[in-house]
Amino acid sequence: MTTWLSPLFHCDRTMKTDDAKQIDILYHPLSTPCSGTLSGETATMKLFGIKNCDTVKKARRWLDDHQIAYQFHDFRTDGLDPSTIQRWLNDVSWEQLMNKRGTTWRKLDDPRKDQLDTAAAIELMVAHPTLIKRPVIEDNSGVWVGFNESDFQARYAK
Repeated sequence: MTTWLSPLFHCDRTMKTDDAKQIDILYHPLSTPCSGTLSGETATMKLFGIKNCDTVKKARRWLDDHQIAYQFHDFRTDGLDPSTIQRWLNDVSWEQLMNKRGTTWRKLDDPRKDQLDTAAAIELMVAHPTLIKRPVIEDNSGVWVGFNESDFQARYAK
């Protein structure tokens, strides 16, 4: 069983030392690419985003503060494939997923930009992951986009 030592550090697993004592291995979720599994279980929530995004940082901090296990996927460094976006589109529309207010959209010089459909939107989001609103959360109940503290509270508070 995992013992939480603080909101920022927790026991990930135990290991034996040379003298056969067991010690806990601690880690800080915000500095780890894939954070949060409790008691060796696989996290049922996956949070997609970019680690430097302020909204993603707020979402991760909220989850860490509330000791909620999740796996983080940085789609800038870990990549993103069309099948993942297609899976998200089973729960949200491409219009909800695509950020048309950001710098990437404004600077995008692509003829598909003016005549978007689902296929073109997926291609653009794979080619330019920063076009995706952040964070994207996958959990047992589906996919949702963005961070709002009261929504997180209602959805995940124990």
